[in-house]
Amino acid sequence: MPPRNSKFAIFSGYEMSRQDFKEFVLSLPSAREAVDWDEPNGLEPYLFGYNAFRRRLPREMKGSAPKLRLRYVSKEAARLVDTDIEPTISRLFFPIRFVRYKGREQLRDPHPDSKLIKDETPDDKAKLNSFVQFVESCGGNLDPSKVSFAYMKELHPAHDWRTVRSFSTWLDCDTDEILPVLTSMLMSTTQCALSSVTIKSS
Repeated sequence: MPPRNSKFAIFSGYEMSRQDFKEFVLSLPSAREAVDWDEPNGLEPYLFGYNAFRRRLPREMKGSAPKLRLRYVSKEAARLVDTDIEPTISRLFFPIRFVRYKGREQLRDPHPDSKLIKDETPDDKAKLNSFVQFVESCGGNLDPSKVSFAYMKELHPAHDWRTVRSFSTWLDCDTDEILPVLTSMLMSTTQCALSSVTIKSS
């Protein structure tokens, strides 16, 4: 069993196939403007397009579009570099909420987290509907019939450099749990910067 301060979490949310994700991204005007579609190459332009869509949102609206996570076909595929990413990805995942990972028993009945992780709630459906409506307001189209409820284990947002600076309001979290990690990260960054200055000046 991992320690209480495990750096992983189990996310619940919605996922879609690669093809459905591509069609969704192509419906977003800001994504189409950000990518050169004359020579589309695999999945990468669509990932860039969705990220461009999120980056161009005003700060107060960024929480309306969840930060994308990738479901790999295997652990080995997740470690591959300098290769076409598309065959390594099985689904594209939009997280809504999470619980800190404590062990595999969390997914087994009658563990109290099992139902919370695996069962879609009315609040989940409401958040999905809000996302669909938000996409429409941005000129895009997200067909809710193309997504399915799912869950996956990933780095906890407080320990994930990809998400910690733009933490999505889609995710339900305890602020008291996030802030100590942020403080630690900032202190480490400052120490690295000071070390760099010392090395240069010597």
